[in-house]
Amino acid sequence: MTKEAKEDDKASRGAVCPSFSPKALLGASLVAAGAAVVALVLSPQWWAPGTSGHLIGESLIDSASDAVSYAERGIEEAFWLWDEPSSNWEVVHRSGGDDGDEALVVEARRITEGPFADSGVLLTRAEGALNVDTLLGSAGNGTQSLTADEVFAFITSPDGFAVIDPISDPEEFSKYVERYDGWKGHQRRGKGRKRGRGKPRLEVADAYVHLPPPLSERLFVVLNAIDPKTRVFVSKSVLHRDRPGSSVYFSESQEGENASVTDSDEEAKAEAVAHGPSHDGIERVRALNTFAVSVEEQVPSPKEAAGPRLLTVRIINFADVGLVHSSVSNWLSCVGFIPGIFDRLKLALSERSI
Repeated sequence: MTKEAKEDDKASRGAVCPSFSPKALLGASLVAAGAAVVALVLSPQWWAPGTSGHLIGESLIDSASDAVSYAERGIEEAFWLWDEPSSNWEVVHRSGGDDGDEALVVEARRITEGPFADSGVLLTRAEGALNVDTLLGSAGNGTQSLTADEVFAFITSPDGFAVIDPISDPEEFSKYVERYDGWKGHQRRGKGRKRGRGKPRLEVADAYVHLPPPLSERLFVVLNAIDPKTRVFVSKSVLHRDRPGSSVYFSESQEGENASVTDSDEEAKAEAVAHGPSHDGIERVRALNTFAVSVEEQVPSPKEAAGPRLLTVRIINFADVGLVHSSVSNWLSCVGFIPGIFDRLKLALSERSI
């Protein structure tokens, strides 16, 4: 061994290897885990890049004509969103069979125009298939058919609302703030309706979300439009004189953009409702949503005639309940809320005779 090599060996033997205490290792692990969680939670910020579009905002419902006009616009918007090209949407969740049997696809896009452009909350849409044969076989109750009309009637019943929103108070599902009879030929006694088909409903209603302390209760004030003939249900947040208040996204200029409000007195009325005191003295966070669901029969091709009987359920969802960050809302909507609806719906249909 050369003199230089001996000196290097001596130096290396005398070197002190760095050591890490268990506390330091634990701290480093927690920091790394925390960073990973933060990155995961914030990841929806980067979902659906390059997508864009508009969503109709809140409007004052002060008469039956206001309700009908806003309902028709909301239904038109829902079908337009379902028909929008997939090139403007990004798939954020996919599950189920590859052949379309009970498959579910959830897509999201950004809102870049209108009152919600700065919300950071993504608009989501979904399309899922229900296998009628599987559901009837699971039920084991002798039911020979399960039609789109029957499934839609269930979805828009109190039991169906509980499937859509299991954390809300079930007692609220059958209540309303104001109902508008006569919409879509609404008949109180139900004469002339097709078997299995419910009656049209148009109403302003409340929906409460009870969050754990210290979070305050959330309140949705929505216009619900249920049209059994076309099997579409649309629910959108609105302003109503009996439920003063609005979401943080409402403003006078938005009201003018979102509804046919040109009279200054009407604008002042909307502002007064938006900033009025709580109807019962309880301060709540005014939550906001746009939700729609439709049910359709899948018509098989001649080659698929012997295949499973499928129903298509389509959903639109946009919701902001005032959580700490829009990414949390996006996680819940894209990965939790919509897939959860389909899972609960299949379970409910398989356990009951409609």
